[in-house]
Amino acid sequence: MSIEQFFISNISNDLNHEEALKDILQSAESVIVIAPFITRYGIDLLRSTLSTEATLKIITELNPRGIASGSQSPRLLKEISERPNTEVYFTTNGKLHSKIYFADENVFITSGNLTQGGLRNNFETGILFSSK
Repeated sequence: MSIEQFFISNISNDLNHEEALKDILQSAESVIVIAPFITRYGIDLLRSTLSTEATLKIITELNPRGIASGSQSPRLLKEISERPNTEVYFTTNGKLHSKIYFADENVFITSGNLTQGGLRNNFETGILFSSK
C-alpha cells in the first residue's frame, strides 16, 4: 500500500479532512475526538454525522487566549456534552496540541482542528488509518 492511500490534504482535489472525517464517523459506534480547538462548525459536523447511539468522548482545551479568539467555547462544550452518550474532558494549561480522531478501528492523525479552517480551508495534512 502506498502512502498516497493514507495521506489526506485539504488542497487535494480528491479528498479533504472534512470528507475523510465524515466517512469514518458515519457508521462509528464509538468516537474519541482529541483537538484543542473546536468551533460551531465542528460541533455541527459531529451532530449531523454521528448516529444518536454512538458514544462520543471529546478531549479538548479551554484557556483564556483560546476563548478570546473564539476557537474554544465553554458554551459549545456544554451544548455537546448534553448529547446522549457524550463525555467532554478539557485541560486549561494551554499545552494540548494533538489532533486525533478515533472512530471504531479507524484513526485519523492530523494537523487539523475540529474547525472549518482545520477541516476545509487551511492547508492541513494528515494520515488516515482505516479499516475500510
